[in-house]
Amino acid sequence: MDKEITKWMPTELKKQVQALRETDAFKEGSEQDRKNKTTGPKARTLHIARSISASQWARRLANNSSLDMTFDIPEAQASQAGTEVDDDELFLQAVGGKNKKGIVYGLGTESEAYYPRSGRRSSPSSSYTPSVVSQMETRLKKSEAELQAMREELRAIREEQRQQRELIASLLAWLEGPSSSHSLPPPS
Repeated sequence: MDKEITKWMPTELKKQVQALRETDAFKEGSEQDRKNKTTGPKARTLHIARSISASQWARRLANNSSLDMTFDIPEAQASQAGTEVDDDELFLQAVGGKNKKGIVYGLGTESEAYYPRSGRRSSPSSSYTPSVVSQMETRLKKSEAELQAMREELRAIREEQRQQRELIASLLAWLEGPSSSHSLPPPS
C-alpha cells in the first residue's frame, strides 16, 4: 500500500486493509473491475466495484422465487379496495419522483427504461419496464405449470374412465353369458 496515500490512516487499520487486499476474493473482484474498465465496446461504461445496474437487479430478482418484489402495505391496501397497484409507480412515489433532469433516484441512467420522458416515443422493445416483463414472464411460467398439471390430471381421469368402461363391458358380458348359474367373474 502506498505510504503517501495512507499516511492519515491508523497503523492497525492499515494492517486490516492490507490483509483484506491480499485475500483471493478481493483480488478476483479487483481483476474483474480492471477488465470491465478496459475491455470491449462498452469499456469504461460498465459497472465496477462489483456493482450491477438496476435492470440487472430486476432480472436477477425476477428469477429468485423466494423474493417478493412488491411493496406489501400499499398493495395489500389496494387489494382490499379492489384496485391494481403498479409497483413501478410505488417505487417512484417512495423515492420522491424524478429530479430536474428526469432521473429517478437509485436508477441512474436506467430511469428512462422504467419511466420514459414525456414527449419521447419509446421503441416497441422498450415499451415495458424490466419489472413488468419479469412479472409477466413469472405469470406465464406459473400458468404453463398449471396447464401441464391439468393435462396430467386429465390423462389420469381418461385412463380411469377407460378402465371403468372395460370393467362394465366385462360385467355385462358375464351377466349376458350362456351360463344360468352365474359364478363370480374372474378378478381383473
